[in-house]
Amino acid sequence: MVYAIGESLYDLTFKNHHQVWACPGGSMLNSSVSLARRSVPVRFFSEIGNDHTGRLILDFLKTNHINADSVHKYEGKTSLALAFLDAKGDADYEFYIHRPESPADFDLPVVNPGDLMLFGSNYARQHRNHKNILKLARQTKAGGGFLVYDPNFRKIAGNRDEITNLMIENISLSDIVRGSDQDFTNLFGLTSGNDVYQKILSFGTEILIYTRNSEGVDLFTPWFKKHYQAIEIQVVSTVGAGDNFNAGLVSVLHGINKIPESEKFWDQAIHQAIIFASEVCTSSNNFVDWPETD
Repeated sequence: MVYAIGESLYDLTFKNHHQVWACPGGSMLNSSVSLARRSVPVRFFSEIGNDHTGRLILDFLKTNHINADSVHKYEGKTSLALAFLDAKGDADYEFYIHRPESPADFDLPVVNPGDLMLFGSNYARQHRNHKNILKLARQTKAGGGFLVYDPNFRKIAGNRDEITNLMIENISLSDIVRGSDQDFTNLFGLTSGNDVYQKILSFGTEILIYTRNSEGVDLFTPWFKKHYQAIEIQVVSTVGAGDNFNAGLVSVLHGINKIPESEKFWDQAIHQAIIFASEVCTSSNNFVDWPETD
């Protein structure tokens, strides 16, 4: 089972000052949908308003075969995200967050070896949510599962020192950190994958997946380091690219009782991650398509 915790939003995407599409979104929601569409069991932990938009998102999750028993409903409006695409398909975001001051109280069911917790983005660096992040992380570890963290860090909104400290704690909790060069430049002011790896090693995490957009992916492990080429594509939108890289990665990692040292295994995992991200970038979707059936 994959346990994903994060925002539930409704995404409105604009290009050339016109709205071009709308759909449920949020980093961990995007990852969850793509995983479920590849028959990976997912339980999603999130919060939605008790409104029409919240009901639409909840129906969407269930239609995509995601266990939504841990999606908490609050009285109020569901949050919105506006994405403004430039000529390259890269997005600038504005968020309209409507969650209540106090978070839901989440608990995991029984965790089994091979289960995985996926977390990150804005939700995981808010003080409001950190008690839940810590609790779910500890429950996952105690049950023999492992943690994958994506900082997905673009802009500062709040106290920088507090946010940085929360993100460092998230890194220290994790078995694998997957982030972009932009994330780590914004967080630590570092522009080299080797320097970033030394930084996260100092926090106790031994595996870093460092993505560099069209420049490819650098994998750092205790056993080897390796570079992977990106696939040349015609980009329509980068919305959800990192989320789906995570989904592709997790689709290979979930169910593994111990993180493998095998280079062949990691070749497969990174290749799958690149495939997922590339598919999403060539479409207007936040998620991979359902697999074709005969």
